[in-house]
Amino acid sequence: MDRIFAFTKKRVLHENMRTILTMAIVFVLAVISMYGTYRALMHNARVMGLELVRSYAADEERNIAVYKTTVKMAIEQLNGLEEDGLPQDKIEEKMIEFFDHVGDSIGDTELTGYTISHNRIVSKNLNEAWLRYHSGNARWYQKIMDADGEVVFQTKEMEDGENVVIAAAGNPDTGDVVFLRISQDCIKKTHGDLNLPEEGAYYLFDAEGNLLFYDAPFQADEAAMEEYATGLCQKIQKESIAESGNTIMDINGSKQGIYHNQISNGWLCIMTIPHETVLLGINEIIGIYAGVLILCLGVLLLMGVRDIRMAKTVEKSNTIVRALCNTFYAIYRINLKTETYEMIKGTTEMQELIPKKGSYQEMMDGFVQVVDEHTAVELTRSFSIEHLKKLGRKGISDYGGDFQRRLNGDIKWVNISFILDDALGKEEAVLAFRQIDAEKKRQLKHTKLLENALEAADASEKSQIEFFSKMSHEMRTPLNIILGMNELAMKQDCGEEKRMDYLQKIEQSGKEMLSLINNILEMSRVNHGLMPSEKKAFDLAEEFQKIVKPFYDEATAAGKNFTIESEISNARVAGDTLKLTQILGNILSNALRFTHKEDSITVSLRQAGLDSRNYIFVIADTGIGMSEEFLPKLFEPYTQEKQFRAQTRSDGGLGMSVVKSLVSQMNGQIEVESAVGKGTKVIVTLPFEPQEDDAKEATNQSIDIKDGMKNMRMLVVDDNELNRELLCDLLQEQEVEVIPAKDGCEAVELFQQSELFSIDAIIMDMQMPVMDGCEATEAIRALERPDAQWVHIIAVTANFFSEDVMRTTQAGMNAHLCKPVNIKLLQQTLEKLIAERERGN
Repeated sequence: MDRIFAFTKKRVLHENMRTILTMAIVFVLAVISMYGTYRALMHNARVMGLELVRSYAADEERNIAVYKTTVKMAIEQLNGLEEDGLPQDKIEEKMIEFFDHVGDSIGDTELTGYTISHNRIVSKNLNEAWLRYHSGNARWYQKIMDADGEVVFQTKEMEDGENVVIAAAGNPDTGDVVFLRISQDCIKKTHGDLNLPEEGAYYLFDAEGNLLFYDAPFQADEAAMEEYATGLCQKIQKESIAESGNTIMDINGSKQGIYHNQISNGWLCIMTIPHETVLLGINEIIGIYAGVLILCLGVLLLMGVRDIRMAKTVEKSNTIVRALCNTFYAIYRINLKTETYEMIKGTTEMQELIPKKGSYQEMMDGFVQVVDEHTAVELTRSFSIEHLKKLGRKGISDYGGDFQRRLNGDIKWVNISFILDDALGKEEAVLAFRQIDAEKKRQLKHTKLLENALEAADASEKSQIEFFSKMSHEMRTPLNIILGMNELAMKQDCGEEKRMDYLQKIEQSGKEMLSLINNILEMSRVNHGLMPSEKKAFDLAEEFQKIVKPFYDEATAAGKNFTIESEISNARVAGDTLKLTQILGNILSNALRFTHKEDSITVSLRQAGLDSRNYIFVIADTGIGMSEEFLPKLFEPYTQEKQFRAQTRSDGGLGMSVVKSLVSQMNGQIEVESAVGKGTKVIVTLPFEPQEDDAKEATNQSIDIKDGMKNMRMLVVDDNELNRELLCDLLQEQEVEVIPAKDGCEAVELFQQSELFSIDAIIMDMQMPVMDGCEATEAIRALERPDAQWVHIIAVTANFFSEDVMRTTQAGMNAHLCKPVNIKLLQQTLEKLIAERERGN
């Protein structure tokens, strides 16, 4: 160690001498560099000009994108209106409203839109010039059709002499066309905040070389300016001015630097900057150089004083470094290029096993002799010279972990760190060993306490889930019969004999429910051991966006793809927002931590069913993933996938154990799927208490159910004969063709025997003998027929807890509805699923 510190002190003295020599050379070369400064200014001006014109081109791209988006939205709107079968006058009215709304949205009320639908030109402000333009413009119309839906731009000089830009797109199948008329005033308005350099000029041309806009400081009439600007454009197009940054003469005979950039639709941006503007301040720079030269003389005089002080500083630094080195019981300096090591500090045992210098492999052979077999394998793999070089290329500067080894005759916990630092050089690194036996034992003791607490929480959770699941099924089954039979009995056209049959079944089910309620009341004092949750009303969609937004920003800044998806019917709920934030925050932090640049992270939120109080959150990434062996240990405190890993960020292994605890407290469920190198998918189902939404209720009540399900063909699967009969009768009331099945096995057989696409939907119970609903769904989805994935399967069940929703979702069901059955809600769910299928979701 002392030899190294002496070498460091000698190196400092050499650095001082080199600094003095460098300053002397700077003094000699200062005058020569004046010319270089001038050249640098010109180069910087060129770079600045290129960046500015690219910036203006980017602004033009954004403007073009707005026009393209507007035209495409308009053609999609027109196609949609025609597909809906609206009359022509209604289509024209809707399209005029659309263009008015677009103008207001983008802040340009002068923007004018036109459509050609069924050979009729539709616009709010038609004029004779416009009609004549389109009636005789067959070539332009054909060009639009040939573009196959893409937006085409053309500049047209109208009768009043104004150049108008036309953005258009058409539908070759229908012959419909949408035009967007972009006037000179519109273009000037989009360039109102143009910020040019002093005495600079800017010109915008279309693909045919027509001048669309210019901003120049010259005192010249309009015709002279247009002639001058058009000449510049033609020279660039003919490659007379082949490169941005060339020098030209402006309209007043002054030297200008010219810069240009072409945007995606063929338009050309040109900018000029006077040389006087670029070289402004050259005299001040010369003065600065003179000052720097004088300063260098002063520095040379002070260097001797600094050398003396530097020697004292080095001695103090050596003392501090010695103190830091005492923290580690062993330090090795590694040369990654030559694959050798040097022992800076080592234990007596290692000094006997390996020499102080040698090959890296010789050092590793010594390490594995003082650890157990499993650790030896992991140590050899994680700290092979090839792996360390790979870490160096990735810029991972701190890598390591904890393990047990034989130290001074005892088994101790130690920490190994692989350290890369610029001070060591590009090809050198350090391996440092630190004893952590006492703190590791405290951590393991704490881990054991947490594991015991987690086991107790899991046992309580399982007991609670089992109790409530059974009670839910037992209560909802008779209740479904009571409500359904009562609804049928109250119909005016119900015969007396049928009504008496309904009433007898209602009485029988009511007695069963009364007995069940009495049993539940006797157990009302059962304490399930869960912590109370804060309940407050909030908008779940807004809260979801608020939680996810910071992680979106962090992922985007790190070059990762981050997608947010949200589709829920009832956003107004009551629940614990703090726990929700902690759950999603921990999972998203892991997703960011264990993904690399250009990896993808997707976060989605959806409702289990239109009336469901269960909401499903899915966080999926394409990161490093986890092994199948590690997944069962994921929720254990202080557990991490690898013994040795990058040490840039860590939560100590507590993150997912905290998530598991919070999910349990909220009566939710969590499932994790992962594979090494492919990524991780976390599914969290949480219940929230729904809140009143008058507007939505009014909308729901206005739905005409009978027309919605009329003539549909459904397979109804339920093992309870009364439930099956009730649901079949209710559906037949809506003119639905019903196929009953008493269990999942029969349902699979009936679906296999049916003609392709003859069954529109399957209503599936969960708990059934022979084959339950989830098993039946998986079997149907696995069939090799095209409608196996197409048919909608809806769970209508008395099982309504979050774990039940997760089971039906994983089995492949499209929605989860709870008994007693609600025909109106079933209709809404089917309409939503059909609409999603038609959109291709």
